This record gives sequence, C-alpha cells and structure tokens, in this order.
Amino acid sequence: MGDLTRVKLDSGLTILFEKRNLLVVSVVLATKGGAAFENEKNKGLAHFFEHMVFKGSKTRGQKEIS
Repeated sequence: MGDLTRVKLDSGLTILFEKRNLLVVSVVLATKGGAAFENEKNKGLAHFFEHMVFKGSKTRGQKEIS
C-alpha cells in the first residue's frame, strides 16, 4: 500500500484516498453510527441499511451490488 492522503472538507467530511496503479476503484463509507447510536425514534435503521447493501434488491442481486 502507498501513502494515504487525508482531506477534511468544510462540511466536516473527511476523505482518505490512495492512488494505486490498478484498473479498479473501491469506495468505503464509514460513519459513527449503527445500533449503538440509535434511539427509540430511529431504532433498526442500521440493520435496514445493512440489508439493503448486503442482501440486494428486487432488480439487483448481492453480487451485482458488490
């Protein structure tokens, strides 16, 4: 792996990127969230999004999304 470059936008979003000599792109989204941060109003949202990403949808299967 090469050196990571870190950029913090005015919005507070932090972007880390690494340029490699490959013909592939990988994108990862990480957040300080999930079940540990949910309350009664939004309970279950993290699990719902997990299923949307990892289980696929009506028009795209899990492998197509991956």
